[in-house]
Amino acid sequence: MRSFLLGLVVLAVGCAESPPPPVVTPSALASPVAVKTLTIQEFRARVVERVQTRHPDWKFETKPDKVIVTIAGRPMELIAERSYALYQSNPEKLEGLLADQVAGMEEYSSQQAPDLEKWSAVAPYLMPSLVTKEHFPSSHGQQFLSAPFQGDLVLLFYYDHPEARTRSMLTKEIAKGWKVDTAVIRQTALKNLAAREPINVGHDETNGVTVYHLEPDDDYGATRIILPEVRLKMAREAGDDLVVGLPSRDLAWGVRASDRRSVQVFSQANPGTFEEATEPVTPRLYRLDNKTGALAPFKVEKPEAIAPGLYRVSESGLPNLAVQEKDDLVVWRPAKDQMWACAAGDPQAIKTGNDLAVKTLLQVPEPLHSSPLRYSRKTGKLSEL
Repeated sequence: MRSFLLGLVVLAVGCAESPPPPVVTPSALASPVAVKTLTIQEFRARVVERVQTRHPDWKFETKPDKVIVTIAGRPMELIAERSYALYQSNPEKLEGLLADQVAGMEEYSSQQAPDLEKWSAVAPYLMPSLVTKEHFPSSHGQQFLSAPFQGDLVLLFYYDHPEARTRSMLTKEIAKGWKVDTAVIRQTALKNLAAREPINVGHDETNGVTVYHLEPDDDYGATRIILPEVRLKMAREAGDDLVVGLPSRDLAWGVRASDRRSVQVFSQANPGTFEEATEPVTPRLYRLDNKTGALAPFKVEKPEAIAPGLYRVSESGLPNLAVQEKDDLVVWRPAKDQMWACAAGDPQAIKTGNDLAVKTLLQVPEPLHSSPLRYSRKTGKLSEL
């Protein structure tokens, strides 16, 4: 079972209890508690320290989610994830892995440096990477080659040879020399993305929450969602519209949109996974259409406070309010267009809700429910109190 699902497991189990246990995040599971290992950022920093000692003319720009190294005016992104994964499994091999990482960078820079000015050299290894405008990289005034995808999502283009220890970051200045139309650049990158690895849809289920995710979960895990055929494959595997998250570079996951309880749990887990990601993409959620494969923003309704502990809400917003309050809900729906709710364990809010319901029932010509209802945090269903 993938480690990212464990956060959902804890949330799902917590739906039956109050308060729920803390969410277990992927980073918390990276190594045994008794062993203090380096974070991915610390591992990159060790690599940079060694390389700078050997190559003081190389320029480095360290960001929370990546390290950009510029060699002879050419920016590249340091790829340390593979070495870091080996280090997590065998922390005692740190020194050897660092030495191997440095040697790989030196070999690539001196012997395998591609001629990026030639389209014929770049095209076979041109790859897109999904980023947001907020996390769009910059380095020493370079303008990197990119194309809009949707909303604040942008495609950043790289030269990425499978054997390399760095990804060459392509600039607009380099692309001018190719004399290739932007549509051709985009089409070539998407074709390479589809061909790089066989793409499958996996799923895990626990405590009634089924999570669908794209495989492999590598550096292009989230980016593969840009491929129309992959979106359709993912949605049709679920047999339903999906609520999809792209919290980190290696992860595209989602749950059935019609399953309110799964959406409730998922909408709480996705932001935490984004915050813990070493290479974050976006905390936002999207709705994936099962018939067309279209991807559209999905907004989780936020309850409106109308009194201490009492919230105006629609039926679709009840799951998130229950998670927020860590309790079942008492719900009033005296009229079709009026609904409010509070935690079942808040007697003062219940009194306020009852008083408001009495006043409202006197004003509406056709009352819908004269008595309050109970919303179960565990089952996601409304029932009579």
